[in-house]
Amino acid sequence: MEDNLDKGTKVQPDHKGRFGSYLKGSLIAFASIIVLGGGFLAIKGPSLIKGMAQASLERNLAPLGIKQIEIETIHVGWGRFYFRDIRSKAAPSAPSLTIQEMDVAISPFFKVKAVDVVGATLELREGGVASISKNDIHEKIGLLGKTISNIKQLKLPIFVMRDCLLIIPSSEGSLKLPLHAMTETTVTRNQVLTVDLGEPGDKKFSGQFVFDIGHKGATIDVHTTNIDFKTPTFQIKAPEISFWVSTGSEVGEDYKLDGFAKLDQLKLEQYGSLMMPLEVNLEGDGNFENLVLDELTIMTTGNEKNILELEGNYKPSQASGQVILTTQITQLSKVWDFTPLIAAHANDKVSVMGKVNLTSELLWEKGLLKTSVLALDLKGGVVARDGFSIEGANGQILFNTLNPLTTKGDQRLTASKLSIAGIDLKNLALEYLFDTKGFFQINKFKAEALSGNVKVHRFQRLVIGQKG
Repeated sequence: MEDNLDKGTKVQPDHKGRFGSYLKGSLIAFASIIVLGGGFLAIKGPSLIKGMAQASLERNLAPLGIKQIEIETIHVGWGRFYFRDIRSKAAPSAPSLTIQEMDVAISPFFKVKAVDVVGATLELREGGVASISKNDIHEKIGLLGKTISNIKQLKLPIFVMRDCLLIIPSSEGSLKLPLHAMTETTVTRNQVLTVDLGEPGDKKFSGQFVFDIGHKGATIDVHTTNIDFKTPTFQIKAPEISFWVSTGSEVGEDYKLDGFAKLDQLKLEQYGSLMMPLEVNLEGDGNFENLVLDELTIMTTGNEKNILELEGNYKPSQASGQVILTTQITQLSKVWDFTPLIAAHANDKVSVMGKVNLTSELLWEKGLLKTSVLALDLKGGVVARDGFSIEGANGQILFNTLNPLTTKGDQRLTASKLSIAGIDLKNLALEYLFDTKGFFQINKFKAEALSGNVKVHRFQRLVIGQKG
């Protein structure tokens, strides 16, 4: 027993000695790394970090069309990098970015802990943002869906943004949108990024963007008020637009979305403009492989009657999907002004009236929009423009496809009166179709004119005879 105790007493000091030597060696090595690393940063660090920072900014800002970033000065402190006078350098048509100050706090392992941005200005330019073609819309939707699905994996640093500005071009001068942002950690350990849009209390545009990340998932909540935006081809006035999306806690788990908008004015240069206030409600769920639209309704604000209902799904990876569409408009003239679409000249006064019901199941196949019998019912239709008018139009049109536009066999349309270049035709009856190539064909046409009638058969013969 004594021998064993003696052996034990001999081992313990040896272990302590080794531990002390290991600790001493580690501290010396760590100190050497700090000294050498500090010397390296003092000599080569600023230029190296500047290059890394420029590359990182260019990579993250590339979707906005900003490709070249220059940083004027950089200072390296203990655990912090101080950047000054950051600006983009690109073509005049590309968006431009300037940042007066950006301070970045990092951990010992070069993980970003906090970012403080002061005096940033992002100016968009007309024609500078790449347009989205019809062929890659599904790719953009898929990218957005995938981003939303994986958004809860992000770890937000402490972020502060002050005295920043977003400039959006318009036909009436640039729209300047102040931005203020800050992150915080709540008592539930969620990380919340809040971006204030516009000046607080401003009667013009204002809003808030909230990005909430927690262990149960992530949510994005956007609420804006008093939007008034105009370009040469587009104008919108909306007292309120809100959008909310939530993701689950697991990667690939479905997300849910909810949207709401009040529209006072909407104008499209080539298609016309909205004639009455509307409310839009949107509900959906899904993931980046399959977007499910549970409900999209558009209703009038006065009597709260739905004028459009839509539901369906879309698969971005396959560029395919289906949507069930129902439209009920009791009076076209109260909802939309069709003047730009059908006017003969700039000063032409256009009148479009009538009741329209439309039901269909729209189909997308590999990016092409088709339909499985789109039924359009028209009652009491009136269209009037310079040199042309039609009154009392009634009929049902059944379309087989929209691209090309084809009908399901012969279609029939009747009207009480048609006026063309001063010639009046009454009690019209028209049988027609759009063939498989999308061409319009008249099979039969009959109307009363003067003291006789007019008949057309497949454009092959014109018969003018006495009544009866």
